[in-house]
Amino acid sequence: MAGRRLSQEEMEYYRAPYKDPISRKPLFMWPNQIPFDGDPPNTYERIAGNAAKLRTSTMPKLLLWAKPGLIIPPREAEKLADELPNLRSIYLGRESIFSRKNTPTRLDNTSHNGIARSATMRRGARSRPGAAAAQWPISSMA
Repeated sequence: MAGRRLSQEEMEYYRAPYKDPISRKPLFMWPNQIPFDGDPPNTYERIAGNAAKLRTSTMPKLLLWAKPGLIIPPREAEKLADELPNLRSIYLGRESIFSRKNTPTRLDNTSHNGIARSATMRRGARSRPGAAAAQWPISSMA
């Protein structure tokens, strides 16, 4: 999943925090809390409540998404761009499921630049490679 075979030293580094069953519990719990069809209800309700707030908030928002998009598929990214006011949606291109591990510097730079150049975008506008967007200085985001 890393896009290449990891060395024994790299594998030991990744395994180090998870030597005993108790330390692996968060890895087990996290995927079990992702809501599907409203279950688990407490997580679903929290996420639905946050989504409703985002749809009415004028606060600048930044969405970084990639293909194939396991968590945010392209269709969902387009839907969010249409529904969320003041959203800057940045398409990162084709990425693996673990883009944070594979291209951390690129994601950090894109996040920083996206926030610093967060645009006041008309509803439904999307940021695509080569697309221009209206901008404001980061100081006005406070």
